[in-house]
Amino acid sequence: MTTTTTTYSSCEHEIVLRGSDSTQPAASFYFPRLLRNFDWNRGFNVHYEKARAESNSWLFSLHPFSKEGQKAFEGWDFPYLAAVSYYGGSYSTFRSICDITNVFFVIDEQTDAEPVDVVKERCEMAMDAILRPEEPRPDGECVIGEATRQCWKRAYPELPLVIIERFQRTWRAYLDSVIRQAENRSRQRILHPEEYLRERVDNIGIWPSVAIGEQCLGLQIPHECMEHPYLEDMRTWCSELVTLQNDLFSYRKERLADDCDYNAITTVIHHLGLDLQEAVRWVEERHEATLQKFLKTREKVIHHDGYPSYGADLDTQIAQYTGVLADWIRGNYEWSWYTKRYWSSEMAQKARQTRIVPLL
Repeated sequence: MTTTTTTYSSCEHEIVLRGSDSTQPAASFYFPRLLRNFDWNRGFNVHYEKARAESNSWLFSLHPFSKEGQKAFEGWDFPYLAAVSYYGGSYSTFRSICDITNVFFVIDEQTDAEPVDVVKERCEMAMDAILRPEEPRPDGECVIGEATRQCWKRAYPELPLVIIERFQRTWRAYLDSVIRQAENRSRQRILHPEEYLRERVDNIGIWPSVAIGEQCLGLQIPHECMEHPYLEDMRTWCSELVTLQNDLFSYRKERLADDCDYNAITTVIHHLGLDLQEAVRWVEERHEATLQKFLKTREKVIHHDGYPSYGADLDTQIAQYTGVLADWIRGNYEWSWYTKRYWSSEMAQKARQTRIVPLL
């Protein structure tokens, strides 16, 4: 009698085929249609071309990458992610969003493989640069400090106090999550799926840019409105949806690099005993369930079903804010097919048509 089991060796998930005693690595997986039930159109920011060119030029003037790294970074095109997630606002606000989006990925590159003490030091310099943007950074410091300082110095003068406070608070939460990720990495700890998704609420890194993005629509929503449980839930679910999308798109690249322990697919395989395609199905079903909770709660907020009215002006702003969160869900998905961060344009096109992602 044969059985089906799953063994684990970091990112190498061996799958025993049904009816066979031999094992072989999974050669591919089926990529689900995550947004098939999400009727939300994608927009595009008219300032993209100019802002992308100027933001990238500014960042490259700080020399954060090697020549090869800079070429790869351009192909990843993070300003495109900003353009499909934020549609309105002035050029200067959108440029600031492009800058902060680029800085996020500089921090990611400069902390992703470093020991905990180095990650803590670099995260603290990134926080200090936000709190003291007018003060020059120390000579010889990692580029993270100066990139963050210049980015924030350009952005904050046009922002109202409530957005500045929201940015600083979410920036601190993001940096703390980067430190926790490094601590887990140092212990080679694979988190349980639920713990992992909780960690990614801040670690996915979208909330500081969303704070600046509020300025695109001229929003000035008081903290007490934002802290209502419905909006807190919507932000948590938005983070979860973006995380699950990212993990499906990045899994192939991370697996080939033997660096996929911090990925929802790996956590599901490791803790729930599923094979690869079953884990992908778990991610798909979790994404769909979370998306439906997000959409239903958005309707409650808009129609004041358990969410209070704060007057016509604030009610309109809050409805627009929930739209920004929905824009992120659609925008991240579209950018993930477009960017070269995970795979080539040819592979992305083929995978989107066939839904098959090769792993070997």
